[in-house]
Amino acid sequence: MTVTVRTTPPVVALRPGRLIGVGSIRASLSPDAENATCSVSLDNGDGNFSSLFSSPPLGVQVDIEHGGETIFSGAVTACRLSATCDLECES
Repeated sequence: MTVTVRTTPPVVALRPGRLIGVGSIRASLSPDAENATCSVSLDNGDGNFSSLFSSPPLGVQVDIEHGGETIFSGAVTACRLSATCDLECES
């Protein structure tokens, strides 16, 4: 699984590696439903993402790929930095 945050330059996190996990992608088939959302957790133990995202990448495109296919494409809507870098994303 790969998460790409389309900053300049792009930030790519792989699993295994810096990508800890991707939460459930929540979407509804109803046309009146909210947009699809998901969360992404990245390893920030060394502070790498704290320096890269000192200005949170809100609104920046994020793509999640698995097995060579894009399974989620959206934008970063929230960013929390601690020992992990937790991104909330919405399509």
